[in-house]
Amino acid sequence: MQICITLLGQFCRCARGAERIWDFIVLPRNGFMAEVKKIPYYTMKRSIFRGKVWKENDGLEGAVAINTPQKISYNRCAPGQVVLKPTERSKEQRMAQQTEAGGKRSLTEVKNNKPSSGETKPSKPYTLERDAEDKEKLPEFDLQDIPLAMDKIGWPTAARIAKRWFASPKHIYNDQPNSVQPIDDTTVTLKWAFKYGSVAEKFNELIEEKIHSEKAIAGAKQKILKHVKNKFDDSSSAANLSFDTSPWIGDIRQFHIDWQIQFQAISTSNTLDGMSLTDLTATLGNFNIYAAIGRVEVAVEKFYRYDDTARTKTFCAEATATIY
Repeated sequence: MQICITLLGQFCRCARGAERIWDFIVLPRNGFMAEVKKIPYYTMKRSIFRGKVWKENDGLEGAVAINTPQKISYNRCAPGQVVLKPTERSKEQRMAQQTEAGGKRSLTEVKNNKPSSGETKPSKPYTLERDAEDKEKLPEFDLQDIPLAMDKIGWPTAARIAKRWFASPKHIYNDQPNSVQPIDDTTVTLKWAFKYGSVAEKFNELIEEKIHSEKAIAGAKQKILKHVKNKFDDSSSAANLSFDTSPWIGDIRQFHIDWQIQFQAISTSNTLDGMSLTDLTATLGNFNIYAAIGRVEVAVEKFYRYDDTARTKTFCAEATATIY
């Protein structure tokens, strides 16, 4: 599969060689042949020394820009969604469809029943070279086709995530890291992520350096002290204050709130293959890897504190914790 990239926001049709040059010749009204100018586009190619790189296709192998009012289609229903009859659609759905069909008409213009500005434009004079080919109708590309395109590129995990996203109910993320959010803890694993880019190196940096920072240690001390104190208060002898957090990982959201102490940010540049996007890049984009407290061994020195004035004694413990 070829991917055409252009910064002009236009559709591109790719020519593979000189034998197809006549695909892009337009005959104007005045009888002169006007050749459509070709623009460069880029494809991913395997390099011996640099992994995958972007290769520029120019000249006879360039792409032809296409002027068209057609846009990405949103007509196809999401998986599992019931197809509504026109009379059953909401007002917003009908206006959105009119916007789609109207091409350049905005949603505001549809609501106000106003014609779009600049609908009639004077035709440009024909020249020996044209910037783009005019096409009223192209093969439809629906939003639901994106997972299929991902599969063809070789991004099966990204395609699976996109399919699930499109099939899921509407959800708006509120930018609160501890809020309730949909969680998938099976599709993407660390073992799988380590195969891409420098993710494994960034993980080692987290484990070998960042969790030993002053901020991480202070956060761990606060969380451990709170838990050990509660356990000490509930115990009559403080026989064993050590603990393991793994039984609580079933509620991953609460586990993150209670025990997370440090993180490592992973950017898209850390997941590339050479200069090309990978399945991990397409699946997660930018993401974080979090480190949490696991097993904690607590050594305790027990003693009594006496108050001669009040004639009382208090059972105390001085604890030292080691995280494993």
